[in-house]
Amino acid sequence: MQTITLQSDYLYIRGYKLASLSKTVSDKLHLDFIGTVFGLIFFCLSFTPSLLPRGYVLQGVASGLSLATGYGLGVILSFFYHSISYRRRLKLTLLEKRIILSALLLVAIVFIIAGNHWQNQTSKITEAANPPAVYSLNVVIIACIVALLLIWASRSARRLGRFFGRILRKILPEKIAVYGGGLLAAILLVFLINGVLFKALFGLINYSFGLANKGTPDGIYQPQNGIYSGSPKSAIDWNTLGEKGREFVASGPSQASIEKFAGAGKATQPSRLYVGLESAPTLNERVDLLVHELIRTHAENRKAILIAIPTGSGGINGKSVESVEYLYHGDTTSMGIQYSFLPSWLSFLADQETARDNGKVLTNAVYDWWKQLPANHRPKLLMYGESLGSLGADGAFSGADDMQNKMNGVLLVGPPNSNQLREDLVENRDPGTREVLPTYQQGNVVRFSDGFEPFIEPVDKPWGTNRVGILQNASDPVVWASTSLFLHKPDWLKEPRGSDVLPNMKWYPFVTAWQVGLDLPFAFSATPGHGHRYGNDLAQSWTSVLNMNLTQSQYEQLQQIIDKVKG
Repeated sequence: MQTITLQSDYLYIRGYKLASLSKTVSDKLHLDFIGTVFGLIFFCLSFTPSLLPRGYVLQGVASGLSLATGYGLGVILSFFYHSISYRRRLKLTLLEKRIILSALLLVAIVFIIAGNHWQNQTSKITEAANPPAVYSLNVVIIACIVALLLIWASRSARRLGRFFGRILRKILPEKIAVYGGGLLAAILLVFLINGVLFKALFGLINYSFGLANKGTPDGIYQPQNGIYSGSPKSAIDWNTLGEKGREFVASGPSQASIEKFAGAGKATQPSRLYVGLESAPTLNERVDLLVHELIRTHAENRKAILIAIPTGSGGINGKSVESVEYLYHGDTTSMGIQYSFLPSWLSFLADQETARDNGKVLTNAVYDWWKQLPANHRPKLLMYGESLGSLGADGAFSGADDMQNKMNGVLLVGPPNSNQLREDLVENRDPGTREVLPTYQQGNVVRFSDGFEPFIEPVDKPWGTNRVGILQNASDPVVWASTSLFLHKPDWLKEPRGSDVLPNMKWYPFVTAWQVGLDLPFAFSATPGHGHRYGNDLAQSWTSVLNMNLTQSQYEQLQQIIDKVKG
């Protein structure tokens, strides 16, 4: 029996009818042929490897978005194709079109199976659990639903444009009316989505998280020691610190705990200062409060002052702060200032400039106070920014030299792709170095680490005194997600891949942008050391940035302590 046979308007493979001219999905849904071809191609590519393993819901969304994007591009090409002379068009019979679509469906099945294999590989390299057995089926169902909804929405928008066009035809020439109708429809939709729906949704979300900000985590109580903000001696009311602020000031290590690391009689109780959004009405007033807290608690007598730029909701990674506190045996003042109720991913979408402004005003105020202290009695001035918090450094400094001149140590962790400070350093990296692990000016001031390769000092080029460390996981989509991925192939996908990224991850127009963008939700729950999880690298990173010489046993003891800290 023949493997493939053609009979009338049917295609048979090993005796099974695969395509019918009258009953195909394409006919039933009135899909454009070229659009369907491009949609299936993009759908196949959406199963290729990305940075992190995804659950079937987000993989289904990524595949659906890719399918719809490909279909839309195909429809645009089809429009131009049908505008050329009929004689110059490539003529395909209906049966030939069915054969092409059937072949693409077979290819799609192969990619779906391969996609499950690639998900397993990605899970293994990032130390995550393998996807469930029904993964592929769920992905296909969700992808079809997403794609059909998007196609329906685009067709509805087109109908709206035609409606406006019919109205405009009464007063304008036909061609102008057609384009004018489309323009009016686009303006109306943008206004409704961005100007009305987005603002209403954002206001509701902000209100909801504002209510959550009033809570206090279990086991957190108002400190009585005056070296903490929110204590009875502080000018800042405990109730105005916000949920994350209360947790920050009241969850630090005790002097006794630090003595177990530093030695008996060698530790001091670390000070923690914080100002919440409700502590004062304006940013400048909140910063003034924090500077007054520095003066009140005699922070000038400490060995180090750490400016910790919070994430969107005001949270500060306890693992980072305690690393510094233990390394300086508790003789530190750590501070933060809240600038939003929203979690980082929402703040990132809604208002990145607030994080930059917060970092700039706070850093300038603390630096101005600090530089007035006697030069030979100043504490070390340090900065930490993680995720959206790293944008505080983006607003505070003009470049590497500015950081070196103002700070004695800076650690930026998981900076978003929109962090211009980091972007400038990466763009101007030394020739021959990779974007995932660049070298800037031979590592004199700034050094990068991907968690696998630490901030190692080359024998021929020691790291300077005032150091800047940037920690960015190769599998962290927060670092690599960008709108430029839609049309531009980045260097990190031209060069050898990072340590925890599959070598066969490729760049495809539009598809890769959807993939990496939809890796974001999994980035925050990835296995530590992958995605946007950096807690297990902070003790080592701070040890390098601060140039602390620990013995192996001391380092292992510190790492064990920090591993138990909430981050």
